[in-house]
Amino acid sequence: MEIWSVVMDENKKNPLVEKDNKKNSQLVKKDNYIVTDRQFKTVRRTYKISKIEKTEIRRNLIFILPLSILSLLFINKFWVYIYPGEAFWGITIALITGLFSISFGTLYIHSKALGEPALFGFIPKLRRIRNEVDDAMNELEEKSNYTDIENEES
Repeated sequence: MEIWSVVMDENKKNPLVEKDNKKNSQLVKKDNYIVTDRQFKTVRRTYKISKIEKTEIRRNLIFILPLSILSLLFINKFWVYIYPGEAFWGITIALITGLFSISFGTLYIHSKALGEPALFGFIPKLRRIRNEVDDAMNELEEKSNYTDIENEES
């Protein structure tokens, strides 16, 4: 990712455009991760963007959803025999665990050497992080393709 800055000349009449040569220009910096044009850094590990083959989001706790649905069906079927407090807490716990299983997941980073979980969190946040990493991967690929074309023309 190239960064350009506009600077006025000595007479302050003509704008000059200069390239800013920062080695590690940051694309995105958040609380528990940083995505730059060269690396993806989490709390536990740093990944080189050039070594990442693919990213994947998994809902590891989705198996809880059928259990919570079955709990709700059980409470509905035996409503007459259950105390109101038990029904209230059973419904509450079933709904919370069901929503939790749908809403949370893990972002996996795959390369030739590894396929390990990088982050655990809220699915929309993980999708945003995945898009940022994918954008950085695409930019790196475009740069390498551009330099290959320039080398062929020379």
